[in-house]
Amino acid sequence: MAGNGELATQEERTRVPGSPNRARGNLPVPDAVADARAYLERKGEARMAMAYYYQNFIRGAVAAQAIPMIEVAIALDLTGDGAVSDYKKELQRLIWHEQGHARELAEFLLANGLITKADLELAEKVAAANEASGKAESARDRLRYRQKK
Repeated sequence: MAGNGELATQEERTRVPGSPNRARGNLPVPDAVADARAYLERKGEARMAMAYYYQNFIRGAVAAQAIPMIEVAIALDLTGDGAVSDYKKELQRLIWHEQGHARELAEFLLANGLITKADLELAEKVAAANEASGKAESARDRLRYRQKK
């Protein structure tokens, strides 16, 4: 139970006693938008991956969910689903100087025009080309092999 008589959230249950309350209270750092924009401009693959990962948010789906990272890795022929996780971690570090803002990341990226419908359209074109050329199937096989190790 939380201190006010309500049930504890997952965040509260997993927080190390004495650790700072990070997840919702901290605001983005002052240069967050500029830093995240510069990162996404340098790393076009990261921009496409985030747009593809958050495609349901970009489309405005009700109760939007991110798609599985493995699907992003396969569609865009990334080295693995860890690449998507690494992009997310780096963006969180640039925006909040810490991790733990997974829920806020999509909202921040969209609200600040850091990922757009145009980015999603480009990612979908790349995904379609990868599927047509057989790259997606190769990525599927490669990533399935890695998961079994």
